[in-house]
Amino acid sequence: MGALAGLEWSCVNLEKGEIHVEKQFAHDAWSNLKTVNSRRRVPLAKELLKQLTLHRARSPGLLVFPGPRGSPPRYHNWYSRVWAPLLKRAGVSGHFHMLRHFFVTAMLQAGVNVKVAQTLAGHHSAAFILDVYADALPHQIDEAAEKVADVFVAASGSILVANNHTLH
Repeated sequence: MGALAGLEWSCVNLEKGEIHVEKQFAHDAWSNLKTVNSRRRVPLAKELLKQLTLHRARSPGLLVFPGPRGSPPRYHNWYSRVWAPLLKRAGVSGHFHMLRHFFVTAMLQAGVNVKVAQTLAGHHSAAFILDVYADALPHQIDEAAEKVADVFVAASGSILVANNHTLH
């Protein structure tokens, strides 16, 4: 939430379709990002770019997502006035950080390279991404055997590789 609360239009390049995450507003104060990897460039999907362009016309101030008075939104006020009612209407529960987990898990499920997912999420390592999110992908375990078999078949040109060799 901190990076979104502190996102200024100067960090959004609508022509290039990217956001530069450079600072955050957390615990009611401006602060540095947690790690070097937290500073990053995030490309925008075409639909999100379209929506941000429309939002820009309605939000002429410094911040992309300002609070009611134009300053950064205060998390606890935003949570009780916006997030909690939204969750209630949707019939789900959870915290705002779950969107980050959803984003990373969706990238992995879509086959995005783990290093790319790590960079976009601003995590410190690809190993962290795998440790935290990979167990959310059990269907890939079932697919692994078939994928490996496809590689062997393609390499040998035949599905009968095992029949042509005897084990000693």
